[in-house]
Amino acid sequence: MKKKIISIILAASTMASIALTTNVTIAKAAKLSGWINNSGNWSYYSKGVKNTGWIKVASKWYYLDNKGIMKTSWQSINGKWYYIDGSGAMTTGWQLVNGQWYYMDNSGAMTTGWQLVNGQWYYMNNSGAMITGWQFVNEKWYYMNNSGAMLNNGTIDGWDISNSGAATMPCQKAIDTLKNRLGNKAKYIEYDHMEKGRTNQYDYYRIYASDKQRNRDNESIVDFYSVNKYTGSISQG
Repeated sequence: MKKKIISIILAASTMASIALTTNVTIAKAAKLSGWINNSGNWSYYSKGVKNTGWIKVASKWYYLDNKGIMKTSWQSINGKWYYIDGSGAMTTGWQLVNGQWYYMDNSGAMTTGWQLVNGQWYYMNNSGAMITGWQFVNEKWYYMNNSGAMLNNGTIDGWDISNSGAATMPCQKAIDTLKNRLGNKAKYIEYDHMEKGRTNQYDYYRIYASDKQRNRDNESIVDFYSVNKYTGSISQG
């Protein structure tokens, strides 16, 4: 009988000890707050609970995955790309990543296409990287200098750059291009004066080019070529 009583007392004592330990553990967990590093992974606690998703801490945004672990580097979130620096903070503005410049908008999302930044136009390709040099965009050529800023009102490689940044091939360059393309077949070449008066109405130069001297009373359509002012492409007829 005594042994049974002692066993009951020991069991009760053990249960009480477990309950106390559990309560202490819960109490300690409830006190967890702020950034906690667990085996090299950072998490952010609020009243003992791990945060997930976007959180704002000291004016900076951080992203924690569904396990509450802070993320860094490139992250695709809800269909948009973000760059998180080594401290875990979301970045905005210009970012140099692996030798390429990217521009993040005020929300932190990576941008593509044309971007107006501090009064200058830049073009980001589909991967978000800033581009330089000649770029063909929407059927027109544009020139971006080494800083990535679009050039306007100038001349590059013999092309005239308009105020909008779109490059146009001057008539003489179009003629020279046609000569180089046709060789001896362009022994006689002429840009019609009538066409000159309508140049601004069209996206191309219409030029007579043949190995025969032009005879306006007996000329063939095959001796005419159209040179696109914006692309430099040549079509016959």
